Amino acid sequence: MGINSLVFTNEKCIGCNKCINACPAMGACVSNVAENGKERRIDVDGMRCVACGACMDACEHDAREFLDDTERLKT
Repeated sequence: MGINSLVFTNEKCIGCNKCINACPAMGACVSNVAENGKERRIDVDGMRCVACGACMDACEHDAREFLDDTERLKT
C-alpha cells in the first residue's frame, strides 16, 4: 500500500491485528499479504485513517510510524 497516510506501517509489522482491534476508524487498518507474498501485514488506508494514534499505542512491535508533514504545511 505504501505511505498514503500520516500514520503508516513499517517493515516490523507481523500482522498480529492488535492495531485493527484498537482502531476507532472502521476500515482504516487493512490486513494484506506482505511484499514477500508469505506473511500478513496490517496497512493503513489513508482515506479512512483519522490519525488518532490508537494503533501506535496498541502495537507492541513498533510497526507504526507517524509521517511529520509540518514542513509541507509551512509553505
